Amino acid sequence: MTEIAIMGEDVIKEIIKTQKQILSAMEQLIPNKQQWVTIKEAAQIANLSEQTIRKLFETNSIVGKRIGKKSIRIDRTSL
Repeated sequence: MTEIAIMGEDVIKEIIKTQKQILSAMEQLIPNKQQWVTIKEAAQIANLSEQTIRKLFETNSIVGKRIGKKSIRIDRTSL
């Protein structure tokens, strides 16, 4: 009985792992899915300075949103 229970746990773990892989693959296929990144992350992705990313945000050249008074998030798809 114990062997069956252990084998069952392994099967469940493998199913969960496969489901996570499928969801990850599906997320990459969804067009226009917004993924919000910080100014620093956006600068690294676009190979630009943080100051340039801020200017692009302030001039509405890239899509972003303010979170509170200081934080800004940039839509990764607009980079």
